Order: sequence, then structure tokens, then C-alpha cells
Amino acid sequence: MKNQGRSSFWERFKKEVQHGFSLPERIKPEEEKFISEIVSRSEKYGLNVPLMIFLEGLTPLYRVTASLLTGLEPFAEFFFPLAPYRKLIGFLENRENLEKLKNKLNP
Repeated sequence: MKNQGRSSFWERFKKEVQHGFSLPERIKPEEEKFISEIVSRSEKYGLNVPLMIFLEGLTPLYRVTASLLTGLEPFAEFFFPLAPYRKLIGFLENRENLEKLKNKLNP
């Protein structure tokens, strides 16, 4: 009977921890649209080069940055609307999004 309790604990533990070590998903259509919005706004304001520099520095720590932004969410809601903020966090959790954005910004 103790084995059943242990196995169920380990199964639950495995299920909870598995997400943190999973491979990122492919780029979704709404993320493609978000990338296009970022590119068009950066071109409008002439911020392609600063954005590229920022993205190059962000790429090695993309998951840490997304986790940090998730932790700051209660404070961010005072300054930003939550829907776009959560969209940004979801965007940063996938490295393919950053690579796609960098490729679109590159002339």
C-alpha cells in the first residue's frame, strides 16, 4: 500500500516538473502576428538597431527573463494592461520567437 502512495506522488511530481523541461512549441499564428506588430512598430519609430542589440543580449537568458517578468506581474499590473504583458511573457518563453523576430528585423 505504501508503494501505491509513493508511485502516485512521483507521478504527480513528474507531471508538475515535466513542463519546465519540455521543449518549446512551434510558433503559433498569434505569435506570428505579434512579431509583425513588433517589427512594424520598431520600423515606425526607427528602433530596429536598439531592438536587435536588446534581443542579442536577451537571447541567452530568455527563460530567466520570462520567469522574472512572471514574478513581477503583480507590480506590472499597476503600469501596464495585463493582457499584452502576459502575451509578452508567453512570447519570451519560446526561443524560436526571438530568433524569428531577429531574422525579420535584420535587413
